[in-house]
Amino acid sequence: DLVQDWAIFKQRQRMARQATRFRIIQAQHRKQTQEEEKNDKDRFQMMKWELYRLKCDQIDEDYANFKKTQIKIFWWLQLALVFLSIRKAMDNFIVFRAKVYKEAKELLMYNRIQFRFKRFIRRKGPTAHDRNLIPVKSSLLLFGLCKSPLALAQ
Repeated sequence: DLVQDWAIFKQRQRMARQATRFRIIQAQHRKQTQEEEKNDKDRFQMMKWELYRLKCDQIDEDYANFKKTQIKIFWWLQLALVFLSIRKAMDNFIVFRAKVYKEAKELLMYNRIQFRFKRFIRRKGPTAHDRNLIPVKSSLLLFGLCKSPLALAQ
């Protein structure tokens, strides 16, 4: 009877050790999962800011092209006013002007969206220091070769 009690005690002791090991492994796994989720969130934020920066650059390029086109239009208008006999040039100008008006409307919408987004970013976005780190580190962050700038700043 005493031997059997001793065996039961030892068995319970082994089970308690196994349960403790299992809890430790669970805690380690939970910690790793939380770190991976945090890293994924940081990567997502960096990609979001990189896409925003690229979109702003594209809008700036579109606006520069629009200004070049506007100069061409004014040049054609001067030609048409000086040489009234150029009827075909005037017709081309009218078609071209319609195209530019359409682009101007699109750019106006882009600029409204960009203004609202920039205003939102100023209120809710990262600090100036974090924004300066984004273009430098974003390409490395996309491939997981670097920590987030928020972690580097600390």
